[in-house]
Amino acid sequence: RLDPSCDSDLLATILGRMHEIEPSGTFSGELLFGVIDEVVEIVRRPPRPPSKEEVIGAWGEMHLLHLFLAGSNSADDKIKVLSCWESDGAARDIIDFRFSYASGGTSIEVKTSTSERTHHINGISQVTVPDGYANGLLGSLIIAETDGSSGKTACDLLADLRALVPDSDERFDEFRDSLGSKVSIRGPECSDERYFFSAREGSLRLIPVASVPKPTIGVGITEVEWVADVSGCLEIDATGAASLLSSISSP
Repeated sequence: RLDPSCDSDLLATILGRMHEIEPSGTFSGELLFGVIDEVVEIVRRPPRPPSKEEVIGAWGEMHLLHLFLAGSNSADDKIKVLSCWESDGAARDIIDFRFSYASGGTSIEVKTSTSERTHHINGISQVTVPDGYANGLLGSLIIAETDGSSGKTACDLLADLRALVPDSDERFDEFRDSLGSKVSIRGPECSDERYFFSAREGSLRLIPVASVPKPTIGVGITEVEWVADVSGCLEIDATGAASLLSSISSP
């Protein structure tokens, strides 16, 4: 018995496929659903690729992560540094890096742009020093898109991160698995191969979150998002930044 709206030709095709699988003609609900699942899988749309803005954000985080890891002396130190990226368990963290051991506790939220130091802030928590931490920083990074003859894709950066621990090291498997887990949390933009970027020396500024412009929040408003121009904000000087990098890279 068919509902009048049923496509009889489509049903015949499904029944034909069921008969191929079960020539006896004894069909079960399980077989029907299995064939329908095959059809759904055939016509399922591929997942939406990450936007360029999403790739830029992940590229900036991995660029900083490479700086932190490259300064570490051992695989043990690199694994500990890596654990501080997206450190809120199995889900994305509101703050990109939480280094509980560095300079009394240091958090860094990375914002990356290809033009000016104008960044989208996703909430007050991104520019608030976390409880138990002495320092909260916004890492403002300016990168340039290239034509592919120079620069690196996010996938290239990911390969560079994997190569920081040689496969001959006894902790290589642990490092590789930990990196894979972090990338899985961060998303497919970490493996993107479409866009090439480069970061020049001096393109990173570490700005105390207290200096980041914030909107006035009225009574009854619990959360906001806004765009902040941090080009005029005070930043940590070169000596302070070098000291902080050393404390992060050497847990």
